[in-house]
Amino acid sequence: MIAVGIDPGLLKGTAWAIVDNEADTCEVGVFKPRKPGCSDTELLIDYAAQLTDLLELGEHVIEVVGIETQFGLVRDVRMVQGIVKVAAMRGALTGAAIACGARVVAVNPKTAKLAILGHGSADKQQIVAMVRTMYPQLKRLSQDKADAVAIALAAQKR
Repeated sequence: MIAVGIDPGLLKGTAWAIVDNEADTCEVGVFKPRKPGCSDTELLIDYAAQLTDLLELGEHVIEVVGIETQFGLVRDVRMVQGIVKVAAMRGALTGAAIACGARVVAVNPKTAKLAILGHGSADKQQIVAMVRTMYPQLKRLSQDKADAVAIALAAQKR
């Protein structure tokens, strides 16, 4: 099964991974704004278009797209603004994936960690280390890209 995992983000971009467990391959990348200084709405449209390109123009037939859900405690008002923006990103990406005919599943961070390490309390460095072990061809692997791999693996199991 071929799955895409998405770790939605704004400032650092949105990390993605395509995992094909039958071919034992993995590709990773990051959606970045194509137009610097764009508005939040333009960014949502841009990232949704980039996901559409990945799903429709790629060489893979994607069966499932896993998109990470949010978690955490809100400690101040600025956090609420960020949570709302990431939720809007999740919505835009979910709509784009569904429009491309993919099945979409929400994957919480604990489930992603469980899929890659067998327990849900791993830290970011443990996830990166396991992804590097599983896919040594991935050279420049950020924490967000490693999270996207874990999200794709979790989506395959659902």
